[in-house]
Amino acid sequence: VLKIARAAPAKAEGKDRALKPGERVLVLRQLALMLEAGVSLLESLETVAQGMQALKGRAQFVAAIAALRRGESLGTALEQHVSGFPFYVYAMARVGEASGRVADVLKDAAEQMAYEDRLRREFANAMTYPAFLLFAGVAAVGFIFTQVVPRFATMIGEDRTNVPAMSRWVLSAGEFANANLGLVALVLGR
Repeated sequence: VLKIARAAPAKAEGKDRALKPGERVLVLRQLALMLEAGVSLLESLETVAQGMQALKGRAQFVAAIAALRRGESLGTALEQHVSGFPFYVYAMARVGEASGRVADVLKDAAEQMAYEDRLRREFANAMTYPAFLLFAGVAAVGFIFTQVVPRFATMIGEDRTNVPAMSRWVLSAGEFANANLGLVALVLGR
């Protein structure tokens, strides 16, 4: 041995973040499964907390476990220490504890959360294509009014008496848009 040095303190494994919605659903499903298998509530919570990669989420569940050991109810412990669940999860946990059906209630809460998460993702996916079309349409009209129409206006010249009314309106709108790009961008940006 040539040199003795202190080892660097061990870092906690995982990421310094809260639980994601999908992880919350998984936690409730795991708790329900363990409770159905006859594992005690505290042991189930400890097991789930140990497997969490999200450090903030793990710390929240450790605080909830400590609250349960102090005698708080499951719903209260979750509500006070494990934020981020939908409001109904805490109420359902209270109902499950009062009725003796915690596993069933947690499973139902997990299914509802999974449904809401799936609905949120499907809605976002469904809105992506229309949003793209709207952006492309606005960009195309903007390009036409700021680049193409002014060129036609210079080709036609100042005398527009023989030009149809609709064409005069388009030419005027294009010239206005080209002359006031900042104002047009501000109006379209709202």
